Amino acid sequence: MRKPVLLLLLALLVAAVIGTVLLWRGPEARLRAGLERSGLSPEVAACAAEHMADALSIDQLRQLADLQRAGDTDDRETLERRMRALDDPQIVRVSARALTQCALGAVIDGI
Repeated sequence: MRKPVLLLLLALLVAAVIGTVLLWRGPEARLRAGLERSGLSPEVAACAAEHMADALSIDQLRQLADLQRAGDTDDRETLERRMRALDDPQIVRVSARALTQCALGAVIDGI
């Protein structure tokens, strides 16, 4: 009797973990794609999106992903202005740090 209940609970736990991982990776993948569309190399965009996903909440990541859907963000100045309009200093700070680290890393790796 107990074994089926334990297996069901284990299956539910595994499903919850997988769902959480998929939920978390969704905004990161959209952010990475948006950074690439904004002119960053795929390597720098992937690096920055990963750092940002680690440091920002899921809601903050969704806000960033929504910036990409808000219209033309191929222009970096437009993207920067929209980020500041979110009025979230943590998003600006984390994004700037991640982009700087990743861009410098790419330069150093290319030397």
